Amino acid sequence: MPSRSRLLAAIVPLAVLLWAGVSSDPAGAIQPDPVAGPDFNGDGYGDIVLPVPSENAAAGIVHVIPGSATGPQPALSQVWSQDSFGVGDSSEPRDYFGREWAYGDLDGDGYDDLVVGVQGEMISGWDGAGAVHVIYGGSNGLTASGDTIISRANAMSPGLPTGFESFGRSVATGDFNGDGYDDLAVGVGTSVDGNAGAGSVIVYTSGPSGPFASSEFHQNSPGIADSAEQSDGFGLSLASGDWNGDGNDDLAIGIPFEDTSGAMNGGAVAMLRGSDGGITASDQLFSQSTAGIPDMPDLDDMFGYSLAAGPLDGDGRDDLAIGVPGESASGMNNAGSIVVLRGWESGLTSIGSVLINRGTTGVPGSPSAIDYMGLSLQGADFDGNGQMDLAAGMVTDYVDAEVSAGSVIVLYGGSGFIGSPGTGAELWSQSSAGVGDSPESYEYFGWELGAADVNDNGRVDLVAFVPGETVGGEGSAGAAHVLFGINGGLTGSASKLYHQDTPGVGDVAEAGDNLGTVIIL
Repeated sequence: MPSRSRLLAAIVPLAVLLWAGVSSDPAGAIQPDPVAGPDFNGDGYGDIVLPVPSENAAAGIVHVIPGSATGPQPALSQVWSQDSFGVGDSSEPRDYFGREWAYGDLDGDGYDDLVVGVQGEMISGWDGAGAVHVIYGGSNGLTASGDTIISRANAMSPGLPTGFESFGRSVATGDFNGDGYDDLAVGVGTSVDGNAGAGSVIVYTSGPSGPFASSEFHQNSPGIADSAEQSDGFGLSLASGDWNGDGNDDLAIGIPFEDTSGAMNGGAVAMLRGSDGGITASDQLFSQSTAGIPDMPDLDDMFGYSLAAGPLDGDGRDDLAIGVPGESASGMNNAGSIVVLRGWESGLTSIGSVLINRGTTGVPGSPSAIDYMGLSLQGADFDGNGQMDLAAGMVTDYVDAEVSAGSVIVLYGGSGFIGSPGTGAELWSQSSAGVGDSPESYEYFGWELGAADVNDNGRVDLVAFVPGETVGGEGSAGAAHVLFGINGGLTGSASKLYHQDTPGVGDVAEAGDNLGTVIIL
């Protein structure tokens, strides 16, 4: 089989690579709360989630490193898998436990819970049917007690399991009915009315015992714009946020392989509205052919491949950032860009939307071919001003002449964001001052992104995964950098580098683990 580096060097179209199995969600951590990130033990310190879905022949494991006043505490880390005592089922090759994950308080006890996608799980004899685990938080952190496994085989789920529909290929949480319990949205790569890979999203309502009821939505559902077509990828990415400020979270659904205005894989984003009665269908569908959204759809733009929600512009409503990694910029193919839609009284609006790339005033550097800016997105309040900031991966960026070393652009939110989104923007990589290690070819710094306020200083810290990192001589074992948030934004000073050879972190680094993601080329 050709190596990953040879394939990328040959510039294999990104749409092909992503359908081959690359994770669609920046470290899975797409959340409406821009403040602190997950806190599984309720001590006020954010916890770091390090997924390794390629571990053990892709059975998958997840590490959780708790935060503290002095920062992350790897000596107290937990490692979770389907072989963990008390966790239902068992680990099997190509389960991909942890390929997607999210957090939220699904049972309303004040502790965040960990949602883990297991999209390759065999269910009722169907290989690759997929499942989701909910591992509940408590005063001592995550516990297997009450572990909930959700799949099509559950009575609360619609339909029946089907082979290779990848239930759990995306996950997100949000309080869609405003009752104080976070609900759960699950992406499924299902066929719809005979259209293979059209995709659907199942939304589970939660209560004191966690998820208990569900509804399924797709592009042939009443009230949802457009129609289901083969390989659309409806639900490949998800994000929740309160666009209209009514107290009920809404749900954004990425459809990155939607053909738009004749552009194959131009991409689109659909909306489901939250209400006191729960999530409801909406006919809102955004793409680059929508009036008010800059530019136009082109072949393999993949508008909607990544999503991040939060209050970017300071008006009190959540906004939506949309990754367009295949977008051309300044004549450079696949340079990538980000589109931001504003929250409004009636929900998201294309009025006043902005497009950001490396040609935007204030953004460091200039557009380059195959940067894929926006392949990953992470929203968090890195500078502590109460507004969401936005980190965007450029995973194949050249750094110090190293091919596909990767970098991350950070855009800072605030009242002037819509007018001047590049103001104060920063570029981070393994060559940045204070950031440990050094850039090397095909490391893909920023392929996935996460965030947590691990020291509870009111400024969220950025987790940048480097899945191609060599650790202890093991190629592509993978690692994660933690850049700390301080007054004014992120800093490389005292940054941390974690991997599976870090003392206290369970397991050991092995070739092809790709900590943080799955890369199948």
